[in-house]
Amino acid sequence: MELRVSRRYAGALFELACEREILDSTSEELRVLAEVFRGNSELRAFLSNALIAEERQVELLVRITDRLGLGDLLQRFVEILLSRGRLAFVPSIEDHFFWMLDEHRGIVSAEVETARPLDDEARRRLVEALSIYTGKSVRLSEVIVPELIAGFRVRLGSLLIDGTLERQLAELNRVILS
Repeated sequence: MELRVSRRYAGALFELACEREILDSTSEELRVLAEVFRGNSELRAFLSNALIAEERQVELLVRITDRLGLGDLLQRFVEILLSRGRLAFVPSIEDHFFWMLDEHRGIVSAEVETARPLDDEARRRLVEALSIYTGKSVRLSEVIVPELIAGFRVRLGSLLIDGTLERQLAELNRVILS
C-alpha cells in the first residue's frame, strides 16, 4: 500500500511543481524535508500520534516548514499529508518524486559492482555504453564487492548485466556439462 500511495502523492506533487515551473526548488525542499523526517524519530512519533490534537501537530509543522524555508506548494502538501495520516510516507514520496524527476530529465541511475574501483577511462566507457543502450544520460554509482574476482555487475532498473568471472565460469561449466 505504501508504494502505491507514495507514488500517487509524488505524482501529484511532481505535476504541480511542473505546472508552476518550480521543479528545482521543490525537489531541493523535498530532499531537506525527507532528511528531517528520516533523522528524527521523535518528530515522526509526535506527528503520527492520534492522541495529540491535530492543531498542535499543524502548529509544529508550520514552525518546521517555516524554519526550513519551504515554499507554499510544499507547505500545503505537508498539511495535506498530515490531515490524511500520510506524513510517514515522506521519505518514500521523495524517492518516487526523484525517480519522476530523473525520467523527466532523461536520466537513468545505474549501479556497478566491481572488486576494485573503476579507473576514470573504464568509468567513462561504461557510462557511454549504458547511455547508448538506454538513450538517456546515466548516473553511475559504484559499489565495491571484494568477493568478485574479476569483471563487473551492472544494475539498470530491473535489468542485470552480469559480466563477472564467476558467471562466465558457471556458463562455461554449463556448456561443458551439456
